[in-house]
Amino acid sequence: MVAVGIVSWITVDRLAGEKAGLEADLATAGETNEALTDDLATTAEERSQALAEGETLRAEKAGLEADLAAAGETNEALTDDLATTAEEKAQALAEGETLRAEKAGLEVDLAAAGETNAALTADLLTTAEEKAQALAEGETLRAEKAGLEADLAAAGETNAALTAENADLTSAVADLESSAGRLEELEAEIERLEELREPLIPNTTLGTFVCTGSMEPVITCLDEATYLVNFRPEDIIVGAVIGFLPLEECDLWGGGIWDGAIVHRVKDIKVEDGVYWYWPQGDNNSGPDNCWIPEGNVGGYITELHKDVRPEKADLRSSVNQALTRQAEALAAYEMASTEYHYYCATWSVEPGDCVFRAREYQRAKELLGKAETARLVLNSAIADANCWLSAALLEGYSQDGEFYFLNICTLIKAPPLS
Repeated sequence: MVAVGIVSWITVDRLAGEKAGLEADLATAGETNEALTDDLATTAEERSQALAEGETLRAEKAGLEADLAAAGETNEALTDDLATTAEEKAQALAEGETLRAEKAGLEVDLAAAGETNAALTADLLTTAEEKAQALAEGETLRAEKAGLEADLAAAGETNAALTAENADLTSAVADLESSAGRLEELEAEIERLEELREPLIPNTTLGTFVCTGSMEPVITCLDEATYLVNFRPEDIIVGAVIGFLPLEECDLWGGGIWDGAIVHRVKDIKVEDGVYWYWPQGDNNSGPDNCWIPEGNVGGYITELHKDVRPEKADLRSSVNQALTRQAEALAAYEMASTEYHYYCATWSVEPGDCVFRAREYQRAKELLGKAETARLVLNSAIADANCWLSAALLEGYSQDGEFYFLNICTLIKAPPLS
């Protein structure tokens, strides 16, 4: 009993020692497990498993061997897992470094991409504007193209017309070349037509009149006249008023003087050897000028009369006309007295062809002869007075201050009154 008891005690004691050792090992394993658990903190699942196993070890004290074996196995597994985890951690750290480097690179790339994006955005806006301009220019170009196509079509039509016209011109040139022989004839005809045309272009000048009164009352020295100087001789007709240079045989005092020419009306015309001759007379003259005037002596004929544009000549005209009136009255009185005397002579003379009277007719004949002689003296005085005024009219002029003047010397000549 004692042996059995001793053996049992020894066995229990040994088991208690083993248990204590196991408990110590278990405590060591627990510490190791806790250390491993701390190492596996980054891995939540493994840590949870380790904690669960730790709790299992604490709770199951009865199956310490089994638990210890399981703990050993678990320890080995955890050691392997720790190594694996360490490797994975190292790899993760390496990958983290790589990722951080890549992140830094990506951030640089992102910044560069941002700048590039901003530049691209600006370029896009510019491109949009340029696109709009290009579209507008495209529309303009399309419109211009349409216009050019229309112009091209019109040019085609014009080209066809020009081609046809060129053919016509070629034909015309051929006609002109064939007509070259008539060129000299045409030039001669043109020259002849120019000569015929020259007189048709009026060449006129303005002239005045002197106060001789020969063209009164139609034309006076108060008037001016327009003369056609490039006339054709055949255009001067009877009734035209011409300005001409008189010949020596002409018997006249002149009517108007224009450039040294006499101005009288044409009363008759003749043509000799192709030369025109004109027979002139003043309207207020009792007879013609008694000379034929050749066409070469005619300076022109009146085409227009301008009345009363020289009122400064009124006094001279009045004096000349009064003198000519007195001369005409004195001439009429003399002719009457002379006629009466000669009639009495022819009637009562005792000697035919001579004035010889008997005593009773002599006194009457003497009275008639005295009357005729007085009329002759009056006529001579009137003629001298008229000639003086006519000379004054021919010598009319203008002073330096523009005032009209004439030689007023004729007031000294006084004709005796008619009785």
